[in-house]
Amino acid sequence: MGLKKSFSNITSQYASGIDKPLFATVVALCLFSIFNLYGIGGTQNPYFWKQVIFVILGIVMMSIFSFFNYRYLKNNSVAVFALYIISVFLLMMLFLFDSIRGVRAWISIGGLTFEPAEFVKLVIVVFVGCHRS
Repeated sequence: MGLKKSFSNITSQYASGIDKPLFATVVALCLFSIFNLYGIGGTQNPYFWKQVIFVILGIVMMSIFSFFNYRYLKNNSVAVFALYIISVFLLMMLFLFDSIRGVRAWISIGGLTFEPAEFVKLVIVVFVGCHRS
């Protein structure tokens, strides 16, 4: 009984702190992308299942990172500097990978291909947000 009550307290506290319009917009865009890929090729489309998996992972990661207090970075310049160094390192790694469709903007590791510029955009947002007064 006590475990059930504490779990409901945690979930209600978490739900009260969520920016509901932002969360609804993210979920709506994710559902739109899934329905769009379903309309193109149904469930036989390999991109459909890939999108479903990445939507689920994205919402889970968004939920996990929503617990992180970003204000911690304002007083911890070492963490911000580490993010900055990691992003510069990822951008320099582009020269080590083959070009995809004539562009050297992607890092391919196994079956996963990602563009480090997207990570760098997030780092810039954090960097600017932490150093504004």
